Amino acid sequence: MLLFALFASSLLYGTIRSHASGWTGSGTLIAFGVCAVALLAFVLRQRATDHPMFDLALLRRPAFTAALVAMFVGEFTAYGFMAYTSIWLQSLTGLSPLGAGLIMLPSSAASMIVSLLAGRRLHRFLPRYSLPVALLLVAVGALAQAGLTPGSTGSRVIAGLFVSGLGMGMVFPVATTLAIESVPHRRAGMAAGAFTTFQQLGYAVGVAIFASVMAAVAKSELTGHVTDAHATAQELTGGGAQAITARAPVTARPALEHLLSAAFVHGLNTVAVIGAALAAVTALITGFVLRRETWAAADYAEPDNEETNALVNT
Repeated sequence: MLLFALFASSLLYGTIRSHASGWTGSGTLIAFGVCAVALLAFVLRQRATDHPMFDLALLRRPAFTAALVAMFVGEFTAYGFMAYTSIWLQSLTGLSPLGAGLIMLPSSAASMIVSLLAGRRLHRFLPRYSLPVALLLVAVGALAQAGLTPGSTGSRVIAGLFVSGLGMGMVFPVATTLAIESVPHRRAGMAAGAFTTFQQLGYAVGVAIFASVMAAVAKSELTGHVTDAHATAQELTGGGAQAITARAPVTARPALEHLLSAAFVHGLNTVAVIGAALAAVTALITGFVLRRETWAAADYAEPDNEETNALVNT
């Protein structure tokens, strides 16, 4: 548990650290070095013990691995850059926190409604169909949020958020059931824990990586227009647009506001396209991996040891 926590925390810290010191900075490289060593130690420890926290052999099951990857990518894409959409709505379009929340509400509402009303019905379909379709909806929703301009308002992203929410509402029940039913019954708790971990990691890693992309794009847009493009980009993507504008002379503020808005939406458009591409590719790979899988739990409920397997086969 400690080794995995060290791996995850150093991975996120290294990604966040890259915003300030770059991907080749000493702090970033040290964090990623610790991440790699912790992951290796975790794998070796799990393979050496008779009672692992996570049985690595489960990853050899295509259905289980596909469920983990689908959940990770879904969270990464659908919710990874949502934090920056919220920042954009509040710091650059002038919405209040409540107003920004209402703009983003359709995503949560769509996800909840689909999960509650359609979850059981989705189980009737083979995962090789339903899971790729869900990820494609996430991709379409992310792509629909691209194309922002400095004059765009919050209403421009509502449709994309809604479609992404529909996709995640399908991913949750399908991937959860697939992950649990694709392992022996005695490993169901372990599978559920791994699935939840990948879900949280997908969101956390998405936020960290998209922050780095946002800052890099904003810096590129601001270079040559402001004194310290790096520091300004960091402050801008952290929600400091109004503070940056307040420090400028009154006569220069309209032009600066337009520049900051253009830099921020360019970053949002970039991460939206990246997320959409990742979700679409994952949908295709998931469909290919699951092409021979079935949805029935009986097909996954294998005996727990080789001797029982041999007896059953006989």
